[in-house]
Amino acid sequence: MSSLLQDQDDEMPRPGKGRRSAIAVVALGALLAVAGLALAVSLATRPAPASPAPVRVVPLPQGATRLAAGVPVGYQQAESGAVDAATNYLVTLNSTLVLHPDQVRAAEAVMVAPSYRDQLIATGDANLRALDSSFGLAFNAAMGIQVVIRYVPIAFHLDSYDGEHAAVSVWAVWVLAEAGILAPQQHWLTSTMLLEWTAGDWKVFGVGSRPGPVPSPPQQLVLDPSSPLPDTLTQYREYQHVAV
Repeated sequence: MSSLLQDQDDEMPRPGKGRRSAIAVVALGALLAVAGLALAVSLATRPAPASPAPVRVVPLPQGATRLAAGVPVGYQQAESGAVDAATNYLVTLNSTLVLHPDQVRAAEAVMVAPSYRDQLIATGDANLRALDSSFGLAFNAAMGIQVVIRYVPIAFHLDSYDGEHAAVSVWAVWVLAEAGILAPQQHWLTSTMLLEWTAGDWKVFGVGSRPGPVPSPPQQLVLDPSSPLPDTLTQYREYQHVAV
């Protein structure tokens, strides 16, 4: 009997044990509630994470699908592709690339047809020497002087096209300036580029330029009624995009 009572006594909760357990559970719940409230307040008052810095994506020039040695390449075998290729090649050859002869040669090697390679590189080197002799652009840039070079196409004319060969003329203004040395100079010229379809792209096999026409200042805009307007104003087409 005493053994049975003893077993029953062991199974029965001791006085106050259940109440203490209940109190502990309530206290733990209250503690968790306070902690949750503190976390919610902390999250609400924490500054929002800064937005990632915007990334400026520079689009490829019109008509190009990729870059090679800094040259926009990969054009359609179409009239529009020939115009885009000639325009972008001229912009490249007349850009700040001229400050780095080695980069000019690398660019020329990408855009030129094999049969014209030696001639284009020789002509390009001669032009770079003449340009540096006249303005000292590369030398001054190497000395840390700010040099600005802008070649802006104004209008174009598709002189000929047969699917395998094309001739494109581009009327443009070329602007040069050097900080503290050379005030902005404008040079108006019309360049003609001959292209041939080689290895799946348009390649250069001839290029030449001639001066002008040069727009006259407003105060000097006096024309002989019998004088025709330049063909660059009447026969060339305006670009529908801005080269980057």
